[in-house]
Amino acid sequence: MQTVIKLRDIIAKLETSAIIQKKHLKLLLVIAAVLALAYAVLSWLVFNNYLTGFDAVVEETISAWSFKGLHTYFDFVTDSRTIVGTTMLVVAILVLRKQVRLAAFIIMATGGSWLLSLMFKFMFERVRPGVDIDDDIFAYPSGHATLAICLYGALIFITTEFVRTRWVRLLINTGLTLFIISIGLSRVYFGYHYPTDVLAGWFMGGSYLLFLITGYHLSSLLKP
Repeated sequence: MQTVIKLRDIIAKLETSAIIQKKHLKLLLVIAAVLALAYAVLSWLVFNNYLTGFDAVVEETISAWSFKGLHTYFDFVTDSRTIVGTTMLVVAILVLRKQVRLAAFIIMATGGSWLLSLMFKFMFERVRPGVDIDDDIFAYPSGHATLAICLYGALIFITTEFVRTRWVRLLINTGLTLFIISIGLSRVYFGYHYPTDVLAGWFMGGSYLLFLITGYHLSSLLKP
């Protein structure tokens, strides 16, 4: 009799957990859709020249920053070698720890976001603000901002899911969030992008990442 009661309790807990997880996934999808819509609206505003003044004011403000060590810090976080090196290191650690699904998740987050940003760059063909910059890749959306929110956002997801100590989780996620913001600001600071390029990268990358996280959770539910 006690065994039957225990089994009922376990089943009830599992059913409650499944309901909570489904609600969680629905929320993720709603936020992803909102971000995708925000990206579409922002694109319409940008290419109908409604945000030219906004870009000019923000660009002028950020380019005037002269804090000690800021240039060196921005140069480090925005360096492609930092982003690629971080990706390779994380994937290697996950594979060594036999977390193949998480490693694949990171590869899809970074590789997919890079391809998405390239596709939209050539679709919109927005020229970069700095004429003296020797770069023939278009500006909108910012590839670095897109990649940053997908890579470091994916790491925030992994940290939130698997790091149990609250203060450690908070410390790591705060640092990763700072990296995402810093990379976006650095692109404007160095004159590689308009502020709206960065916002577009965050919106599009954030939407893509949330769809990926939803897919990861669904695959976990379907896994035998």
